[in-house]
Amino acid sequence: MEYGRYRRKFFKKYYYNLDKHLQELEGYNDVNSDYWEVASTPVKVNIDNKPNIRKWNDSKNRYDFYSLNSKHWSQVDPIVDDDKSIQHRSLERLYVLTHNKKTKEYEFPTMPLYNGDSFYDTKFRLLYSLSYDEFKVYFEEPYPTFHITRDFHDYEKDDPKNKGLNGVRTYYYEANHYRSPIKIIPNLKHPYDNYVFATKRNIANYINKNYWEAVIGSLHEK
Repeated sequence: MEYGRYRRKFFKKYYYNLDKHLQELEGYNDVNSDYWEVASTPVKVNIDNKPNIRKWNDSKNRYDFYSLNSKHWSQVDPIVDDDKSIQHRSLERLYVLTHNKKTKEYEFPTMPLYNGDSFYDTKFRLLYSLSYDEFKVYFEEPYPTFHITRDFHDYEKDDPKNKGLNGVRTYYYEANHYRSPIKIIPNLKHPYDNYVFATKRNIANYINKNYWEAVIGSLHEK
């Protein structure tokens, strides 16, 4: 009985929708043999690398095929102007900025860590609340890349959980995109309603000066 309760609690806490991934694998049945003949091993293992868009190439008098969410150079459209595309500015490292509907500003996504919470559990809750398993990321390191401190936002000052506290210390972990298109699912578990991809060189176009000064030294161009 005790094992059964532990097992249910564990899988409820670390829910993983395996059915969704099995359904996506059915899409491989539609990929023609020519694609597999030229595809490298890293391309084959990720459903994001299945060609799903074509563009006419005047110089070669043929269609070129691309994958909208691929990060493999052979599947990426060289001309992408959409700052919501992971292929935007493909020669530079991209960072996801989420729009906080309460402050009306862009920032890296965060979630409060309460007394008794672990960093791992909080990372999991943040990602699941943003994505509802629609996309996946992976962490290369188990420890934070950097941290910053700031004053409370006005809406945070009214939270009784923050009574007696002076501000916020935020720890940032570096996560890499793994699969599926990025999309932010608005809900009551986080304050975000939109997103953009930005680089170190143009991130100042999206965030305020104080936030830029706090994070810019920890970002990379490539």
